[in-house]
Amino acid sequence: MTNKELIERFYEEVFNRRDLSNLDSYMTDGYRQHNANVRNGKAGFIEFCGRFFTLKPSMEIRYVISEGDMVCVFFKCT
Repeated sequence: MTNKELIERFYEEVFNRRDLSNLDSYMTDGYRQHNANVRNGKAGFIEFCGRFFTLKPSMEIRYVISEGDMVCVFFKCT
């Protein structure tokens, strides 16, 4: 699986299906968060999702740019 495919799967599974059961496949406990309002680490991400999922978000990926081990995602969240 390519990094691009991994990210696309992550967005669909985690954000659109709100399924955190495979989170260990996507991130480590030392995950670095890019949102200043969310704690670093997998635990911080899970805490964020608990609040965020109550809004019933839908993520539509518009663009995915992948080069080497870096992936950038541009998405629309409604």
